[in-house]
Amino acid sequence: MSDRLTPEREAEIAKRADAASRGLWGSHRDLNGAYTIQARPRTTRYGMENDGDIATLAADRTDAESYANARFIAHAREDVPALLAELAAVRAERDQARARIAEHMHEAACPVAEIQMRMLGCPGFEGNPVAPDLCAGCHEPRENHEALTTNPGPKEAAS
Repeated sequence: MSDRLTPEREAEIAKRADAASRGLWGSHRDLNGAYTIQARPRTTRYGMENDGDIATLAADRTDAESYANARFIAHAREDVPALLAELAAVRAERDQARARIAEHMHEAACPVAEIQMRMLGCPGFEGNPVAPDLCAGCHEPRENHEALTTNPGPKEAAS
């Protein structure tokens, strides 16, 4: 399996999650030690009720392991859609950040120098005692750096 989640695999996961029984899932342990995953388990005045069994785990593991497996499966109904939604939100934030960086790089005459001056605060020539004619932040020669700081970028020139 690939280290990265491909869009195709993500779509397969979302399709499986959408096709699974709706509602909260829970687990129940019977007297033989087998755990059953149930759809919408609840207590009513008539006792325990549910909307059907999802799966039953064999009682061939330790009780602690069976319990952990049952909880994992039961919570997958909520966890998988939540993780997919968070993944989509993080990707959207990443794409917005990439777009902002691309916009700044496109506007700049010297992308590295301009981005550092605008976003990071370029330290200038005082910070480079070894090569005083090169900027310590962007490593541009003094004449290029001064041209960038005195000439407006495309957006500023247009206004």
